[in-house]
Amino acid sequence: MKPTTTRTLAGIAFAITGLTLATAAVSGPMGCRGGGAAFTEQRLERMTERLGLSTDQQDRIRVILDEQQAARDLQRQETHQRVDAVLTQAQRDERDRLIATRIERRLERMAERLDLTTDQTQQIRTVMEERIGNPQMSRAEIRDRVSAVLTDEQLDQLKAMGGRRGPMF
Repeated sequence: MKPTTTRTLAGIAFAITGLTLATAAVSGPMGCRGGGAAFTEQRLERMTERLGLSTDQQDRIRVILDEQQAARDLQRQETHQRVDAVLTQAQRDERDRLIATRIERRLERMAERLDLTTDQTQQIRTVMEERIGNPQMSRAEIRDRVSAVLTDEQLDQLKAMGGRRGPMF
């Protein structure tokens, strides 16, 4: 294989992995983007208001939405594993370095905007770093663990900052 082709394939694989991991990291604790229990409940609430769903319908739709999220998480994990198999160790190390840099930038923005304590910042850093080494960690788990670190006021601020795209992490 030509060196140019190898670099191109590695670049594509790197981009796919980065997007997969970034999607997980960008999803916010309030479930505003991409899934999780909070997202499911928000979606059900809107559907119930707009369509007048019965309790039975809500329960059945909740199961469908939960299954859909589990399938997304599984697909994300499989994509990560397949891309990892293509990358060299040096490429995986570089990807991890870039992800760590991105995590630090996000933490700095969060700390500034939400007035995080040093302890809160470290706890959130720990969760985000665990995600690097554990592709099986679901977005819902990340959101739940980060949400547990924040005060109610900070959660409200984070939700308000999210806008259409969801919260900043």
